[in-house]
Amino acid sequence: MVNVIISAVLLWNSILDWKYKKISLISVLAGIISIWMTGHIRLIHLSGAAVGILLFLCSFFTRGQIGIGDGIIFCMTGLGYGFWGNLGLLFLSFLFSAVVSAVLLFGRRVGRKTRIPFIPFVMAAHMLIQICKI
Repeated sequence: MVNVIISAVLLWNSILDWKYKKISLISVLAGIISIWMTGHIRLIHLSGAAVGILLFLCSFFTRGQIGIGDGIIFCMTGLGYGFWGNLGLLFLSFLFSAVVSAVLLFGRRVGRKTRIPFIPFVMAAHMLIQICKI
């Protein structure tokens, strides 16, 4: 059930991030409350939110180059994945983002300073993890 909640929130926020470069805080809060109501949250899952907090700090130190919304999303996914799972999700998301960014840069579709939405890559990484679990 938790994976369905995370998938729904990521899908919705992927669309918003792609179109408007924003996330829906209400959907993330609804996701957190839904995960909490399933009784899934344990101490190990709370530690998964540390990855999101790390992204908050990165956003602060990079003066917004990494979005605060990314930290919010990873706080939510951390409740479902736990610390190591959420770290793996972040790694896969960065990997997908790097590959697509390199293709776009070498194809001269975007410039070095062009901002690309990150949540769609988080959604892709989440789906890959879910497919590999089957």
